[in-house]
Amino acid sequence: MLELTSPDPGVSVERIARSLTRVLNSNSLCSIATIDERGGPYINTCFYSFNDDPTIFVFTSPGTKHGRNLERNRTCAVNVFSSSSIMGEDLLGAQIHCSAVQLMAAQGLAAFQNYCSRFPTLLTWANSWDAVLKGLQSRFYALTPVSGKILDEVEFGKEMYIEFSCFNS
Repeated sequence: MLELTSPDPGVSVERIARSLTRVLNSNSLCSIATIDERGGPYINTCFYSFNDDPTIFVFTSPGTKHGRNLERNRTCAVNVFSSSSIMGEDLLGAQIHCSAVQLMAAQGLAAFQNYCSRFPTLLTWANSWDAVLKGLQSRFYALTPVSGKILDEVEFGKEMYIEFSCFNS
């Protein structure tokens, strides 16, 4: 289980957790920045699900450039926001630094179930975890937050970026 901490004593961990959950629930796509073989940035977009930790799950092929980058270097950054946001209205988004790992066995099954609860369409391609392993190239990756910042203007006010850190308990 991940524990959140806040460097700002005026912002409770409960408010940060509630806000981060609101950001993740409000969107279905994220941008993931990885580090390529030359040490440069590479970015892609993908659908995601998440659990209560909150660990973020993405389903992508290990053969893609971002998949190869994650195998070489587990460090990544995730950006979640609504592309239909209107300047001047209450904004909501998060930038999250993560550590990524490809999931296998029981952890992969849990990610499959979590992902299918959010995106049942996956079941039309693979109706079981075994079918994913046998019939698809894509695999599940867990992106575990290390730190980040949230912009939730309803919760924290205009232009208030709230930083947080995570650790395993």
